[in-house]
Amino acid sequence: MKKTLIAITAALAAACGCNRLQEGEGSISLDLRPADFVMEVSKGNVGDYTTLPAAADFDITLTNYAGAVAWSGKFSAWDPTAKFAAGEYEIKATYGDPDEEGFDKPCFEGLKEFVVIAYESRNVSIEPTLSNCIVKVTTGEYFKKVFSSWSFNISTGLGNSFQLPENKGIFIDAFKFTLEGTFVTTAGKNVNFSKEFTGLESGTLYTVSTEVNNVEGSSFTISFNDQTETISIEEELN
Repeated sequence: MKKTLIAITAALAAACGCNRLQEGEGSISLDLRPADFVMEVSKGNVGDYTTLPAAADFDITLTNYAGAVAWSGKFSAWDPTAKFAAGEYEIKATYGDPDEEGFDKPCFEGLKEFVVIAYESRNVSIEPTLSNCIVKVTTGEYFKKVFSSWSFNISTGLGNSFQLPENKGIFIDAFKFTLEGTFVTTAGKNVNFSKEFTGLESGTLYTVSTEVNNVEGSSFTISFNDQTETISIEEELN
């Protein structure tokens, strides 16, 4: 276990006037509340793009100081009256498969370290947060005037590929992705682009914004992660 747990154990032992925790068993009252927020690269909540999982659907794994599993199962099966030997523990709550990506595929994870005291009930709260990330694409006002039709495709670092409708968030591994766009101007010209984005972080909503700065020009811009890049094409858009 981490140094923080050692410090907690030492403090509890000192409070008891002894050199180690009293032997015996205690119980754990567990409160689990999935976090809805995501980091503010783009403001938003997980609930804006999928239904938040219920606490009952989370998988729980309780391990002791030696790393042995003391209990595992669904949160819905957790028994607050169950007894565990006094000592240091870590509890992990997970939801979703990190190898699965797509719409409505959020993954959550939360960890909490604590100490069970003999003959007492320990209240433990855990708030699992999003462990993958969300990506969405938006188009600007002038973009819609220049192009008569458009489509976006996203390829992830795990090798998955999805068509990405505008303003619809997709849950992917927090690593990297490539965005491909296919556009047709109002004059019937085809425009294509491909751009890789790296350095993703879990628990974050990323918005790729596309816009045309000059309707008579031969470029458009992509804004991502507070940075704007100009994408040039070989001929004027109209």
